[in-house]
Amino acid sequence: MDRRLYRRAWSFVLTTMLGAGSAAIFAIGSGSACASEADVKTLVAQLGDEAFSIRESATNQLIRQGPAAKAELLVAAKDPDAEVRSRARQVLEKIVAAERKRQLQAFRDDFDGKEGVSLPGWSVFKRTVGDDSTARELFVKIQEAEPDLLEAFEKGPKEAGDVLRQKTSLAAASRTRGAAQASRQSSVSMGSALAMLFVGGEPTVSLTDEMTEQILLAPQSQEFLSALTSQGSPRREPCQRILGRWVARDTAEKYLPVCLAYSMAYDLKEGVIPAARTLKQPTTAVSKSRALVVLGRFGTKDELPLVEPFLKDAQSFVEYTGNNQPMQVQVRDVALMAAIQLSGQNPKDFGFERYQANERVPFNSLMIAFRSEKERSAAFDKWQAWQNGQKQAAREKAEPKTSIE
Repeated sequence: MDRRLYRRAWSFVLTTMLGAGSAAIFAIGSGSACASEADVKTLVAQLGDEAFSIRESATNQLIRQGPAAKAELLVAAKDPDAEVRSRARQVLEKIVAAERKRQLQAFRDDFDGKEGVSLPGWSVFKRTVGDDSTARELFVKIQEAEPDLLEAFEKGPKEAGDVLRQKTSLAAASRTRGAAQASRQSSVSMGSALAMLFVGGEPTVSLTDEMTEQILLAPQSQEFLSALTSQGSPRREPCQRILGRWVARDTAEKYLPVCLAYSMAYDLKEGVIPAARTLKQPTTAVSKSRALVVLGRFGTKDELPLVEPFLKDAQSFVEYTGNNQPMQVQVRDVALMAAIQLSGQNPKDFGFERYQANERVPFNSLMIAFRSEKERSAAFDKWQAWQNGQKQAAREKAEPKTSIE
């Protein structure tokens, strides 16, 4: 493993292992007055002392100095003496972990935001996801799991991309080693999944294919899936916003079907964006149909011009037998359903007798299937008649009225 990755992973382990009962860490930077700069230099020099007891004492005293010792420790972390380097880095990791712990506690205590306590990435998270108690709770999860990723995000898109690349590489290696493939669920924690989706959803952060593929797997984290699928969970809406932000960003065309699938499965209105992109390129009947379903569900009348060309597409989408009767769904059938929905009409009025509005089941091909060409033609005729009526009403409204004297 690359040494930088190892140090970051080890730093993360240290952070998560720090409990409230860890007195030495809890006492960092607190208690007695901090030592002078000269005293800190003396303690740093003692990290390489021949006597083990002196090295240990200096290490513990530097831990208690907290942030006041960071400048000298950063220099010592590059010392020619391997013992000094090692101990300086250990102390730095503990100081940083303790600082993060205090910052997180201050953020938790500021539950209503009145104190204005902030953390790296919070301003963007608050604007795009929310700042209520549940959103803050999820942001704390992100900070606990991936603090260095959020720090990089705060610095800029290049730094965020560099750290995100390392995180996704580690996630890929973990999936390869672990048994997560058998259940097809993500092996990352919910906090890590949220962090990758949040940072990866930022349009200015550049992504490689490997990064994109690992982020696409992040929503399969068991805890994240539970939040998305539990209708009564307060976590559902902020998790939808985080995943929706990812779905809406510009990714390679080959990943659009997965974004559409997430949009349909988890009720994400942001799916309109990959749906529109899908319909603007040559693609399969299945992809076209899924994009039309998403547009019909979440779009507005502004998307009608995108849908109308597919009202003549007779490619087969689904064929099956229902009640011992052959049934078929063509792309144009899905387009008709979408056009009706975008026009604010009830599909049942146009021949889709089996249509049911159901948020938990956003798409069921049975709602669209026709039993015969005659049944299909009747539905299209009703739609055409309704459109003609709308055009006639618009013309009459536009014609000036003449008064008879």
